[in-house]
Amino acid sequence: MVKVPFEKIRTRWQEGLIGLLLGCGILQAMEIRNYQASRHDRFLNFPTAPSWNDSAWFASRSYTGVGWVPGEEHRQFALISPKHVVFATHYVPANGTVIRFLNADGVTVDRTVASATAVLNNSNEQTDLSLLTLSSPIEASEGITPFPYLNLGNDSSYQGAILDVFGWYGKVGRGTVASIQNYAEPGVSQTRIMSFLYPKASGNQDDAYLVVGDSGSPTFAMAGNVPALVGVHTAAGETDTDRINVDTFIPFYVTKLNALMAPDGYQMTPAYASPVTLTLSSASTPAILRQAEAGSCRFDLRNASGPAAGNVTLTLRFPSGMGPSSLAASGWIVDQAGPEVWELHRASLNPNVTSSITASWTKLPAVSSLVIELIHGSDQSPKRLRKFDLEPAPSYAAWSDGLAQAALADDPDQDGVINLLEYAFGGEPLVSSMASPAGIHLAPVIAMEASQAAVSFPIRSDAAIRGLSYGLEYSTTLAAGSWSSTPPAGIGITDDPFDPPWSGFLRRTVRFDAAETRIFCRVRIGLDEPDE
Repeated sequence: MVKVPFEKIRTRWQEGLIGLLLGCGILQAMEIRNYQASRHDRFLNFPTAPSWNDSAWFASRSYTGVGWVPGEEHRQFALISPKHVVFATHYVPANGTVIRFLNADGVTVDRTVASATAVLNNSNEQTDLSLLTLSSPIEASEGITPFPYLNLGNDSSYQGAILDVFGWYGKVGRGTVASIQNYAEPGVSQTRIMSFLYPKASGNQDDAYLVVGDSGSPTFAMAGNVPALVGVHTAAGETDTDRINVDTFIPFYVTKLNALMAPDGYQMTPAYASPVTLTLSSASTPAILRQAEAGSCRFDLRNASGPAAGNVTLTLRFPSGMGPSSLAASGWIVDQAGPEVWELHRASLNPNVTSSITASWTKLPAVSSLVIELIHGSDQSPKRLRKFDLEPAPSYAAWSDGLAQAALADDPDQDGVINLLEYAFGGEPLVSSMASPAGIHLAPVIAMEASQAAVSFPIRSDAAIRGLSYGLEYSTTLAAGSWSSTPPAGIGITDDPFDPPWSGFLRRTVRFDAAETRIFCRVRIGLDEPDE
C-alpha cells in the first residue's frame, strides 16, 4: 500500500487522495469486524478442495460468477458477460493467467485471460478499471452466471445501499455506500469512485475494511434476490474515526465497457430494465421454395419497443439432416454453426430496428414440411419459441433427383415416354412400361360415349403448384400446322378420383361433340414452376 499521511487524508478527503491498494506488501486478510469463518467465508476447504459454505451470512451460491486465480487466491474477479471480467488496472493480471470459478454444483470451471484493456476517462487517460477478455465464453451449461450491474436513477440513489464486499481469500463482509465522487492519484488518472466506511468505534458485525492485495475484487448490492455489481476495489485510507474503502464505480463506466465488449457480441446487463418486445417474421427467396432446388429463407428479428434490447440471443433448430448449406447473420456472433443447430448472439438491438438472418440451401430437402424452430431472447425479454414451416413445394428436380439422364426430354428406360411425360402422368422413369405403379395406363385413351367423344388421362392433383399444365389440341388431318387448341363444340371437362383411388392423381376426362366424321386429339404437357 502506498503510505499517505493521515493528516493529508483528513484534510484532502473530498479530493479523493487516498492510499492505493497495490498488490504487494504484507499478506493479510480483508478485515471484518467480527470475523467468523462459518459466517464470512464463501467456501469450505478453500483453495485446495473448495465447496460452498451454505451457512454464510450472504447467499454464497448466488456468486458463481466471482472467480479467483489459483495460487493467488486473494484476487477475485467479477464476470460481467460469458467472456469478460472486470478488475483494477493497477493490479491487472498477465495474459494467460487462469481464472477459476465454482458452479452451484461444486464443479470448477477454468478460463484464461486473453487480453486486458484499460477503460479510458474523458481525457483518454487510463482509469483504474480494466476489462479482461477470457480465452473463450463460459457456456450456460457450465453453470457460471455473469452479474448484472446496479442501475439506479442518479448518484444519490446509491447512497445508503448495503454492500456485499469481496476480499482476500474469498471472504465477504459488509459496507454501506457513503459517497460517489472523482478520484485521482499518481499512477491512477481520474476515476469515478464509490466509498464506504468502516467506523472504528463500533458498527455492524459484518463491516469490512480493505487491505493490501484486495485490489480488483468486487462489491455488490442486492437487486431483489440477485446480486448486482457496483464496484471493484481501488484504494483505502483512514481518518481518526473511520477507515475509508474506495471502489471504482462500475455504473459510471457501463457505456465505455459496452463499447469494448460489443465486438464480442456482449454488453453489460442492467439489474433493472424496461421490458422489450421482439418479433419474428420470415420471407423466402424464391417466394415458393421447391424441393431439391436452391432457395433461402430470411428471418427478421425486430425490436418493436422503445428501449434497446441487450444481449440478444437467437437459436435456430432444423430437422435432422435438413440444416442449411450456409447461414448469413450480419451483426451477429455465431456461437455454434450447424449442421442442425445454429446459436447466435449480439450485444444489442436498437428500438424499431430489424436484424435479418438468412438460411440458404443449395438443394432443399425433398420433404413437404420443413419446420424450423427459432428461440429468441434478451436481457429484457424472456426466451420465446417460434416455428416456421417452409413447406417446400414438389418439383421436377426432386422427382428426377438421382437419374443419370434427368433432362425433361431424356428417356432413361427407353420406353418411348420422355421424363416430362412420365412426371406428368405418374410413370416410373426407370421402368419400361406404359402403366403407372398403380396399373393405370399412362397414354391418353379416347372412347365414344353416345354422341360424345371422351378423352381421359391421369393428371397430378397438385398440378398447379408443380407448374404442370395439361392442354388438349385437336386436328382433323394430322397434318403439320393443323393442330389447334380450339375445342370442338360441346366441350366439357371433369376431374374425378380413380377407382380404386390413386394417391396424388385424378382422372381427367374431356368430352366433346362427336358429330365430326373424324377428329384427332393430343395432350400437350407444359412445365412452368411458379416462384411466387
